[in-house]
Amino acid sequence: MADHTSGSGASVSGTSHANPTGPASKERYVYGILALLEQEENNLTRVAERTDRITITANLSTKTAAIDLLLNVTASNAVGGSTSYNATHYLTGSTFTSGTGGSSAPNLAQAAMEAVIALKLIETR
Repeated sequence: MADHTSGSGASVSGTSHANPTGPASKERYVYGILALLEQEENNLTRVAERTDRITITANLSTKTAAIDLLLNVTASNAVGGSTSYNATHYLTGSTFTSGTGGSSAPNLAQAAMEAVIALKLIETR
């Protein structure tokens, strides 16, 4: 597992529920972010005209999850030629906090996008 440093006061830490004082992992953080997004989607009001969605199907026997995630993301070019990608949150009333000293995502949709990309980059190493 890859190490993860959550921000102080973050909504999702990446620590294990079975060992909450143990080290945080990127894999648990990503699953926690996606699970929180799914929970919010089931409980909060969607912004009109948005097609974003998440569905998680877990198989406890194999300890795997199938995740269907669609985020409407905008791209912009920064000075120097780099490109940045931004996802605005599509649900109203979110209480997500990225914390201090960890992710700087301004909303849960952005945190989900960044978390999935970070995990994918770890897999390709």
